[in-house]
Amino acid sequence: MVEKDNFLKLFEKTSNILMKDGNKSVARKILLESLATVETKLEKPKSFIFQRALYNLSPDLKIQKKKIGSTTYQIPVALTQDQKFNKGIKLLVSVAKSRKEYTMKDRLAFEIIDAFNNRGMSIKKKEEIHKLAEANKSYAHFSW
Repeated sequence: MVEKDNFLKLFEKTSNILMKDGNKSVARKILLESLATVETKLEKPKSFIFQRALYNLSPDLKIQKKKIGSTTYQIPVALTQDQKFNKGIKLLVSVAKSRKEYTMKDRLAFEIIDAFNNRGMSIKKKEEIHKLAEANKSYAHFSW
């Protein structure tokens, strides 16, 4: 699990990925409002909820393509801690953008709640990445 000190770091990364057309203040406002909504619904500290949700939806592996001869192999590669959280934040924001709620604040809030409870589209996408890595683990020896 991530330490308490890293909440601001994760918050900044999320607001940077959420940002559109350079409006960082708007992205921060959306993120703060969605975290406030999450905090009232789950009745736990927003830093704990946000970090646990990111931890739940961050994949441990990625698929890297490597061409050997005329064949392209999909090789599973382990991610570092920073890479995991970056990938998790990108998953969270992309899935939240595709949700059906009216405002981005609500979309993000409900996706964070779903990730906190280990359900939702972001968790399904993480599991798809892990299934693909599991299916291609026989090619892991090509990762040199």
